[in-house]
Amino acid sequence: MTMIAHELDVARGQLAARQASVVADLLAGRPPAGFDPVAAELTSRILVRKRASAASYACPEVALLPGWRGLFTEYAWQCVEHGCAHDDVVAFRRWLVARPVTPEIGAWLRLAEVYAGERRSCVAIRNGFWSLHIGVGKSVWHVKLTRAPGSRLGRGERS
Repeated sequence: MTMIAHELDVARGQLAARQASVVADLLAGRPPAGFDPVAAELTSRILVRKRASAASYACPEVALLPGWRGLFTEYAWQCVEHGCAHDDVVAFRRWLVARPVTPEIGAWLRLAEVYAGERRSCVAIRNGFWSLHIGVGKSVWHVKLTRAPGSRLGRGERS
C-alpha cells in the first residue's frame, strides 16, 4: 500500500467517525460541535419526525395511541435508533412499559400485543368506540362494541 492510499484510508476513517458523531448528536437532540444550535435543533426535530413517520408506516397501530407523536418524540430523544422502524416500535413499547402507565397507554399496549401476535385479544377504544380486537393469523379483527364517551377508558354508556 502506498503512502497516499494509507493517508486516504485514515482520512476516510476519520470522516466516517465524525459523520457518525454528528448523526448521533442530531438524533439525541444535541447540537454537534461546530454546528449552528438553531439549525441543529431544527434538523433534530425533522429527523425525529421522520423516524416517527417510519415507525407509524411500519406498524400503523402506533397511530392509535393518543398523543403518540409527543410520546414517540420523548422516546426518540432518549433512545438512539438501532435497527429498522419495526425494531424502533418494539423498543418504543418497552420504553412505554418502563414508565408510569396511564389507562390509555395500558389499553394501547394490550392492543399492540394483539398486533404483535403476543396476545389473542383485548378490549380498547378505537375511533371513539369500545372495540374487541382479535388476532387471527397475521390479521387483527375489530368488532365495534359501544360508543365510548371522550377518550375515557372507563365503562362507556351507549349513545
